[in-house]
Amino acid sequence: MREVNMSFKRVVVFTLLSILMCGFFSLAMAGQYKLVSVPTVDAPLNGDKDSYIGKDFLSDDGRIALFATVGANHDLYVRDLENETTKKVNVSAQMHDILLSGNGQYVVFITASALTADDTNSHNDVYRYEIATEQIDLVSKRLAAFSYDNVYKPASDSNGRYISYTGSGGTYLYPLIICDMQTGEEKVATIAATGAKVTYVNYVISKKMSNDGRYIAYASANLHDTLIFDQFSGTLDPLLELRSRYVDFYLYSRWSFDLSGDGRYLVGPGYHLSLNLPVPGPGQNPYLQAILFDTVTREGELLSESTGGAPGDFISGVTFSGDFPEPGVSISGDGSVVAFSSNSKNLLDGITLPRNHNFYLRDRNAQTTKIASHPPIESSSDYSYSGVKGSPDLSDNGKVLIFSTTRRLTGEDTDNSSDVYAYYPVNDADGDGYAEDVDCDDNDINVNPGAMEVPYNAFDENCNGMGDDDDLDNDGFLRDQECNDLDASINPAASEIFNNGVDENCNGPEDDEDAQVIVEELDEVVTTLPPDVFVAPDGGNNATKVGENRTGAMGDMLDAVLATLSDYDPSLSAAEKLALFTDALNDLQMLAAKADGFYGGNPNNDWIVTEEGQQAFYPLVSGMIDFVNAEIDKL
Repeated sequence: MREVNMSFKRVVVFTLLSILMCGFFSLAMAGQYKLVSVPTVDAPLNGDKDSYIGKDFLSDDGRIALFATVGANHDLYVRDLENETTKKVNVSAQMHDILLSGNGQYVVFITASALTADDTNSHNDVYRYEIATEQIDLVSKRLAAFSYDNVYKPASDSNGRYISYTGSGGTYLYPLIICDMQTGEEKVATIAATGAKVTYVNYVISKKMSNDGRYIAYASANLHDTLIFDQFSGTLDPLLELRSRYVDFYLYSRWSFDLSGDGRYLVGPGYHLSLNLPVPGPGQNPYLQAILFDTVTREGELLSESTGGAPGDFISGVTFSGDFPEPGVSISGDGSVVAFSSNSKNLLDGITLPRNHNFYLRDRNAQTTKIASHPPIESSSDYSYSGVKGSPDLSDNGKVLIFSTTRRLTGEDTDNSSDVYAYYPVNDADGDGYAEDVDCDDNDINVNPGAMEVPYNAFDENCNGMGDDDDLDNDGFLRDQECNDLDASINPAASEIFNNGVDENCNGPEDDEDAQVIVEELDEVVTTLPPDVFVAPDGGNNATKVGENRTGAMGDMLDAVLATLSDYDPSLSAAEKLALFTDALNDLQMLAAKADGFYGGNPNNDWIVTEEGQQAFYPLVSGMIDFVNAEIDKL
């Protein structure tokens, strides 16, 4: 009974701790913003104030983020959002066209500085920097098969193996170059069917690679469409539908676009013709929407619309900074979630916002739109100002969005400078503070990872499976399969600990007592049997002495068995347990052989020679042998 009470106390303590931890987790879930541009002792930001991000500054899983500072130093930093550490990118050069590989291990950038011995030209080159080791490798090695002067617009796969960029001024006019950092191969993208080199009639203004490095999408500065090259098959998809308006929208990708990690979806600013919105003519300000194009179905989709279906009433999908546009779209790896910028006033149903620049998230599966760059807005009075700058960057899993803003979104942000934030979108239909991807029933406020599990009601309140509903001690046995569901050490598969008053293996108390009680019973039988039971009737004048000697010898053997079994400990190795039980078994079998003549044994070996004596002794020792054999079988 004492053991059960102790187990119950452990469950109570564990439950109280769970309540506290769940409360902490719930509070953590309620905070949707996390400051990214945080200085540390190792990375004090050197007095720079304003921070910003670029395109592809976030790892696929949303854990690692890049941010740059604006000021005297203009440095680049790496922030681990899980470990909350900041590390400076240790490169002494002016970097541009910067991006982070999807696995968060490499920074790819362009610089005119010669950072390695094999950079022997005076032009811009592409480099790859490994964050963990600070190793710098030259990417654009300018192999002899072709020549070019400057390089532009690098792109990388998730692993930092394939890196592409654009060359200019050489044998081929603006060739697309692909480098394999694993094999060292550097080549011009070539169409397999014709042998033609993939070149541009003007410099590339934006470019993106799929996660596996297969697809490379790029937009030329003097074209209003995007082309996708498949480097594994050597084919080029010019996406003529976009340029020729064969679909109901027009993707204006020369300004801004993004490619989903699977290479299927393109997103960017464009004109949705079916909405009868103005298409810009000479001197007109473009009235753009955020648009998605499916390269498989060749169909388009309007993204910049409210949950209720109202299209944005102003520019979306691109960010204007003076006369120069910046990317205003970012898409998750599977294309299910898209972040886009917009100056529209009507993207929150029933709420009219000022015509300020904001970032939104569009869930294509749920057909919902929510504002990401401002705390939740229930009415127009909840909105103060935006303060966002630059471009949004969405993680490949669609669960983290980073952006720059002057708005203070957390308590640790105490200045008025521009900072980088991470936004964690929460789709929480029942309002319990847990997103739908972790809430096993997002329509029931009483069901979530922080809920208290009600045992034995056939309902999973805390979303961790039915184990703690029917198996509170998580030992793999349901309540009706074991004898104590509050103690994981007690179940039918447990090893019995002899003579401790606890039925570990749930088969009753007999085998807990057997080790000592049965041996003691055997010893009592031996000591209480008259001496003549131990010798034949014709034992002669020494019969009494022989009987006494055999009684003592059998008692010593029984004491040895008990001593051996007393050395048992659950922490012993399997080999040690086997040796212990084998020693006990040998002694018991020797004892049985001294009293089994009436049970099929050799009567000439018997020390207990009467049938009545063997009936009192043999069943007990035989049962003990079965018990020890059963323990050996468990090993």
